[in-house]
Amino acid sequence: MGKGSTDLAFPALTLLGSQENDDGTTTYVVTFRGLYFYGLGDALKDLKHPTYDGDGCSSNLESFIVDKNGKCISKDRLHDDEGSEGIKRVCGSLKSLADFLIRNQRDPINPADARDIPLLDKDQMLQAYLNYFFEM
Repeated sequence: MGKGSTDLAFPALTLLGSQENDDGTTTYVVTFRGLYFYGLGDALKDLKHPTYDGDGCSSNLESFIVDKNGKCISKDRLHDDEGSEGIKRVCGSLKSLADFLIRNQRDPINPADARDIPLLDKDQMLQAYLNYFFEM
């Protein structure tokens, strides 16, 4: 990062599966992503056509349990090098999802019914952010 450099990060997730539990809670399994933009500083002179020096992404398999009032009561994540047993633990009772993810570890793909939240790619997210905060 040089002088005047501005970096920005956005959270995003892909909902891979969910299940209502007998106790009234709901389990969600997601891929949580961090979308990063580096070196936005001077590149924001033209807000309609932003440029940046680089970008990146991190992702992780996570699950969380929400009670019937919408409060998150539990969270778990797959840690580096946990492999199949970690995937099974994070997916919990969503056994078919765990099996699918384990089968596709080498070439990760999402189940057909997965949903991206938000429904924007990283550049669309950047433009929406700029439009909102700089009122274009």
